[in-house]
Amino acid sequence: MKNMLKDKNNDQQSSHQESTISKKEVLALAVPAIITTTLLLIQNSIPTLAGLTAFILLFSIITTLIIAYRYNKAITITWLIPLAIAAAGIRLSYIKYHLSGSLVFVLTLAILTSLLYVKLFYYLYPYPQNKHKNKSETIAYLGLLLCTVALSAFFSKIHLSIVSSSFLVALPLLTGLFIALFAHINQPDTTSAYIFQLCTQNFVMFIIIAIFLLQEGIICLVMASPILLTLLLLGGGIGHILCKIGIRPKSNLPVMAALPLLLFLPKPQANTQYNQTHKDIIINAPVEAVWKQINHINDIKSEELGSHFIYNIGVPKPVSGMTVEENNELVRKIYWEKNIHFEEHITEYIPNQKISWKFHFDQTSFPSYALDEHVTIGGEYFDLLKTSYTLSPYGDNKTKLGIDIHYRLSTNLNWYANFWAKTSLNSFSNAVLELYQHRLENKVKS
Repeated sequence: MKNMLKDKNNDQQSSHQESTISKKEVLALAVPAIITTTLLLIQNSIPTLAGLTAFILLFSIITTLIIAYRYNKAITITWLIPLAIAAAGIRLSYIKYHLSGSLVFVLTLAILTSLLYVKLFYYLYPYPQNKHKNKSETIAYLGLLLCTVALSAFFSKIHLSIVSSSFLVALPLLTGLFIALFAHINQPDTTSAYIFQLCTQNFVMFIIIAIFLLQEGIICLVMASPILLTLLLLGGGIGHILCKIGIRPKSNLPVMAALPLLLFLPKPQANTQYNQTHKDIIINAPVEAVWKQINHINDIKSEELGSHFIYNIGVPKPVSGMTVEENNELVRKIYWEKNIHFEEHITEYIPNQKISWKFHFDQTSFPSYALDEHVTIGGEYFDLLKTSYTLSPYGDNKTKLGIDIHYRLSTNLNWYANFWAKTSLNSFSNAVLELYQHRLENKVKS
């Protein structure tokens, strides 16, 4: 009887070991995934890497298929999806970059290389050791998860907006959930503090990837970080609670099988929303002096704009703004730092009372290095429509100067984007109003 129970326990232990991918196997998958991620993210700036990227991408996915097949044939079906998408994407890359050679040849070479790679791996590590589960194994799983998230970020730049609920909500929430599942599968007594630690570490790593590989700017990261971190921790908390009440997979295979789904989150429909901001200030100067200043201001020094949120996150500062007449039309010529320049075509001009304009941008208005693509004025996600200055006497030799800014948002997360738009535009309004105030009042004193 004891022998039968012992044999049964051994069978259960053996079955559990066979259904759980080892740390070394995950690392074997993570290494090509890391290389693939890196090559994919720099391919646009170095087109000659497209051929190597195609080979490594196929090699990475095929290796995953082979190792997954060792445990569960059903997993290979899930991982065939990114393989098919990758092949289609590589075909497009061949067309885009006019690469020579056959995709069939690259695919064949990737299959043979993957077979040799896996054969060598199991020759060196014939029996996965799963008896001693520890934190390092969980971290190994997170390495593969992070690569998948990075690949998802790359694909998002191609087939879905980064300013969308799929990327800013679904991705961090699911990532946090997967982190908790990985941790609990490999260490059942995992604490919530450790889950949050892993989530925070992955958040930091993702920010590093976003800066150095995705080439996202500081402006986007500052605006996206609060919601990304909050939902990453929330997903980790939900996963931790589910595991504590017994709702969790018995092995890491289902989680591994679900990873590719992060690459293909659906693109939601963007919504367009129109809003405006208003700010005003009292200036100790007559209306005529204020009117002259807002139409002719130049040689703006950086220190004159003070410390405001919009400039602290990296938005270039204005240098000059001059109203001139061109072709019987009044136009404001605007210059900012980083070679930004554009025109403001005046639509309403009442001396000493009101000036309104619409913005006019051309292809040279914003150099590629000047602003993040997601916050470029006149871009897909954000646009300034109309701005007005209104002036009115306020007591003895004082002027009330107001600024109204109308803008457009076109994202799937307008409720979140609008918070940052209002915060940024209010900060900008306060900065320029204070600039006029300081210049005029200092001039009066002198």
